[in-house]
Amino acid sequence: MPLTAVGKIFRPTLRQSIAEVVITELLQEQQIEASVSGEIDKKKGLVISISVDDSSKVELVKQHVQSYTFTTEVS
Repeated sequence: MPLTAVGKIFRPTLRQSIAEVVITELLQEQQIEASVSGEIDKKKGLVISISVDDSSKVELVKQHVQSYTFTTEVS
């Protein structure tokens, strides 16, 4: 668990980790090979970057992740 300096759970990093796992599992279920990484942006909040190995599946990935509330960048 990511912790703050005073020992509390640092929720932004926890959300990032969970989002990465959820998106990775979703893509694995759809048999789509991709790299997933996340970062906390000061203006956008949580941003999940997805790099799809097969460029013909980019639109399919965008359809699958559009309902999530965090920002996704698919390439």
